[in-house]
Amino acid sequence: KVEHELVETKIMATTKLGKMYLYGDGFASLENERRKSQNQKPLSAHLDFGKTDAMQEMWLSLLENKTLKTKHNLESKDAPVSYQRSKEWEELLLEAVNTNDKDFWLTHYLLGALYFAERKFDLAKEWINSSIKLEQNAWNTFILGEIYRIEGDTESYAKTAVKASKMKGENSELAKNAMVALIADEKWERAVEFYESLQKTLQQVPRLILYYAIALCEKGNLDLAEKLIYNDGKALEIPDIKEGELALNQLWIKVQKKRAELLGKPFDEKNVVVPFEINYSMSGN
Repeated sequence: KVEHELVETKIMATTKLGKMYLYGDGFASLENERRKSQNQKPLSAHLDFGKTDAMQEMWLSLLENKTLKTKHNLESKDAPVSYQRSKEWEELLLEAVNTNDKDFWLTHYLLGALYFAERKFDLAKEWINSSIKLEQNAWNTFILGEIYRIEGDTESYAKTAVKASKMKGENSELAKNAMVALIADEKWERAVEFYESLQKTLQQVPRLILYYAIALCEKGNLDLAEKLIYNDGKALEIPDIKEGELALNQLWIKVQKKRAELLGKPFDEKNVVVPFEINYSMSGN
């Protein structure tokens, strides 16, 4: 019966009908352009994938002109708008860095990002360093820091993550990453200084407040650390908190433990009551 339905509906399913009101992004259209340029069959003989847009502009340029350079990406102040990681695009990027894009940081960077995604970290580091030599910016510096993180070099990770954040002082994600790196390297004093050097708007980001409180706790500023996450019934609300993340619980418990140690009192974590508003434990404890 199913086979019969497939046969009966084939003409309908492969025929353009009606008016198109909305297309998805242009990457399928870009893929068709790549296939066309390399004399391959299109994705589909009958589906309409629309046209490419700004997200694919530099990749079209790579296909047509053997360069990623466009009028929109010659400055590194903005993050790259899109990435590729397939073998076909790897080959095109390699061709470009050996010809028209020898001097273009972005092409070297995107190769580094491609190898990073493929977990070929030695190659990634080579291309990211090559990109940095051409033009250091927040984006290639960030990936270099991530490579240090994976290598287990927490000191270099922290230094590099902070450097990337300072290059784009208004970027909250880079600031968060820098705080994570400083905490991983247990640079508590440096983490406090870094947070306090951020723009006022970033100092209001809940996730950054949490990291600041963690560093304060480790430095011994227990009262402020506690107030930042829970004060007079008001809890720190973290919009990007992850499922199963217990950072608030753990910080509250650590503050109480350090208080007990300062007072010379015995401490048993089981007796700590975490305020309901910041208690994300599945057990309720």
